[in-house]
Amino acid sequence: MASPQSRITELAATVATHTARIDSYLAEHSLPFPSFESDGPISLGLPRELEESRSAALRASQELDDLLQGPRDLIFNHHHNQLLYLKFISRFDLGNKVPLDGEITYTELADTIGVDPGAVRRIVRLAIAYRIFRDPRPGVVAHSAASRLLAEDGHIAD
Repeated sequence: MASPQSRITELAATVATHTARIDSYLAEHSLPFPSFESDGPISLGLPRELEESRSAALRASQELDDLLQGPRDLIFNHHHNQLLYLKFISRFDLGNKVPLDGEITYTELADTIGVDPGAVRRIVRLAIAYRIFRDPRPGVVAHSAASRLLAEDGHIAD
């Protein structure tokens, strides 16, 4: 008798199946693959049936993430901290303070917005951990695909 799969194995298989479908579609249609780079696609432009695959993969990956954390880590995972950096980015319009096709030091950014450089560094590093902005080298901030969207789409930034 075959042993039943664990829930985490089922979820991993779901993620693999649905991401493979999306990957094949993007390759077959010569569309750009998802990327965190500043020139990465803002939207995948998937047809409805593949949007369903995308949703299934995202749901499964979130459940897998939650299960692998376990109850203790799940309680203390600090997702609420995301609100802190998003509010800071919006309040100081950081999407437009970082050059679109360039970079800026933490000190220059802090001087531009009139905030303590240490605070700017800590909050922007938190945003970088969630792939909003990137640090091409120590002490320097540049756009990621997500932060570039903040700069280019005023509705998102608000």
